[in-house]
Amino acid sequence: MVDGRNHPRNDRAHDPLGVLRRAVDELHRAVDDRSLLGAPGLDVHRYGTALVALARVLPAVEGDLIRSARDRMPVAALTSLLLDDVDRLGRADELEHDAPGCIGVDDPGAWWGAMYVLQGSRLGATVIVDRLATDLPSDPRRYFVESARGAAPAWASFRTAARAALSPGGADLERASIAARTVFDALLAEFDRLGMQTPRTGRVA
Repeated sequence: MVDGRNHPRNDRAHDPLGVLRRAVDELHRAVDDRSLLGAPGLDVHRYGTALVALARVLPAVEGDLIRSARDRMPVAALTSLLLDDVDRLGRADELEHDAPGCIGVDDPGAWWGAMYVLQGSRLGATVIVDRLATDLPSDPRRYFVESARGAAPAWASFRTAARAALSPGGADLERASIAARTVFDALLAEFDRLGMQTPRTGRVA
């Protein structure tokens, strides 16, 4: 009998998701610190600005993933709700120019890397919806509510599928890391462009 604990994919040093997580850790933390997860309290201006930043990146990522999904795993189409929330906050005009383009996920490795970011953001929504219910109970938040719904089992399904698809030390895992960094870079650039600095430093947008 094979001891699963000693299987390369269960070894932290060789686990594809562990490798991917370490490859993007610094960028991921920078995005979280500038986003709704990094603020000690939420106001409607910061919330709207964060939605604009997300809406200038995630719809293109989601669209690319859906078009290239093939038989890998389902991709929930939710970013239309994000665009609607931005519109209901009266900030849709900020989406009309110079938005980042698609990142290109036709390559299987790149697909899993971009999916890692998208699925992870939806897992983060489970924390954000609770904060919104307390800080901004009357503001539009359908995107986060729907993203949080079923996010935990969806993340578990993603982890299982990604581990089966990505080879430890393989070129596909390297391409997944590059794609995930590309998405995080785009998000970070939007947060910085909009003045969403890290609240813990005292530089609040």
